[in-house]
Amino acid sequence: MDEGLWVILLEAGLALSLLLLIVWATWPKGKSESRDAQVTGPTAKEKAQEVARERVK
Repeated sequence: MDEGLWVILLEAGLALSLLLLIVWATWPKGKSESRDAQVTGPTAKEKAQEVARERVK
């Protein structure tokens, strides 16, 4: 029974490593200065309100 335990522990370690790699790779990055300096346009809600106003006219 103990002979195959190292295989199970190795597999568990690899699964944990893969999970950590995926979480690290998809973790949101911090705000960059260039992103903050960009001029933002209207939000989706504002666009929808504008379209609704145009349809009423």
